[in-house]
Amino acid sequence: METPQIYSRLAAIMKETRAIGKSEKNQQQNFLFRGIDNVMNELHDIFARNEVFILPHVETFITENRPTKSGGMQTFTRATVRFTYMTTDGSSVETVNVGEAMDSGDKGMNKAMSIALKYSLLQMLLI
Repeated sequence: METPQIYSRLAAIMKETRAIGKSEKNQQQNFLFRGIDNVMNELHDIFARNEVFILPHVETFITENRPTKSGGMQTFTRATVRFTYMTTDGSSVETVNVGEAMDSGDKGMNKAMSIALKYSLLQMLLI
């Protein structure tokens, strides 16, 4: 029986992955962070070279409206997302991550999924 390729391909991705600095700044709370765009831009070509792709599946989510300090409303979203890392032989590994977000419009789920993906990648690849 052959060893599933996903293990060697993820190991190869780890070998190629460099540190991703905290170059984005949250203006409201004044802290630095790694944005999802920074993480995805750094990893896209590495994943493509190693023929690994990611399939997301939202397992559960909740939304609730919460008042803001200024008297408005924002929607809080928490999503539990299963990410399947697959390669061309059909082998895969999965992570399950929770993402949380606040948004005043319709982007709460997108933000929550982005956070869940970011932490899946950061934790899996030890970034």
